[in-house]
Amino acid sequence: MALQSSGAISLLDIANEFGGTAPHAINEYYGAASGIPTSGTIALSNFYGASAISWDLSVISYTNKVFNTGSNRFGLDFKPDSSQMFLSNSVTIQTYTLSTPGDVTTATLTATGSSIISALPDPQPQEAAGYGGPSYSIRGFKFNPTGTILTVWSGERTLYQFTLSTPWNTSSSSISYLNWHWMGGLGSYAENLAFDDNGTISWIPVFPNSSYTWYRGYGSNYTIYGVIPKNVSLTNLYYARNPVFKTDGTKVFMISRETAGATWTLITEHSLSTPFDMETITSTPTASYDTAVNPVFAAHVNGFWINPGGKALYINDYSTSKVHQFSL
Repeated sequence: MALQSSGAISLLDIANEFGGTAPHAINEYYGAASGIPTSGTIALSNFYGASAISWDLSVISYTNKVFNTGSNRFGLDFKPDSSQMFLSNSVTIQTYTLSTPGDVTTATLTATGSSIISALPDPQPQEAAGYGGPSYSIRGFKFNPTGTILTVWSGERTLYQFTLSTPWNTSSSSISYLNWHWMGGLGSYAENLAFDDNGTISWIPVFPNSSYTWYRGYGSNYTIYGVIPKNVSLTNLYYARNPVFKTDGTKVFMISRETAGATWTLITEHSLSTPFDMETITSTPTASYDTAVNPVFAAHVNGFWINPGGKALYINDYSTSKVHQFSL
């Protein structure tokens, strides 16, 4: 249950909500919830309205905070501290700085990276392998937690990885090609992927018009060495994508279609009996939320992110060119 939003609040109230070890000290609760300082000055008033509940879709609440992205923006990612937000214009990665971390209404475009395709070697990997040239369509992307490796899913069925000499910077002076994996003939496209907590395992949903497959990537330190198809069972959900793992790997959140002919508007929460293993998923969601209803009216979600504390959730709605912010 959330702490009160006004009036007297004590250290015991905070301990009853968040736990901890007696004797309690207020600095024990740095970063305990969204909006609470992670270092420096911290006060009892920082805990007004705070809750220990996290990573729980059943308590989702719309914050009425919206950022207008401009048309044709794909994907969505943030720095872990929520001070920067990233979107793609299908060719480059754009960086937005949030003057108030976590608050999308304070986002300002501060950098546009170089063309991802121009960072590839010549001859480009697909051409060298006889699969034809790569396209310029970035369908999804994911940074590692330190911003030094960028994974991009391109529109021609290829996953590319790049290293960044300056973390979070995708300009031509920083980005360098690392490797690629082609899934043509096995899948058409995906929009984002998820890594485990140390970058050894990744999960990639891939689908053409007539089938749907999940791939498990294997590697180390967020570098993918190869991918293999796996069986992920979901009930009455279509073309689930944009997986986001809870930090301990016991839950996964995704965007799905409610029917085969619908668009991606349904956020679902699932448990994993083995952390980070999508083959152990509960096929029926433990909770869900439809972004197509009032007041959001999203019609095509193609970017999705939850902050590391599991208290804030964001979607990029391609149809209305908006990033919407929710609390959990």
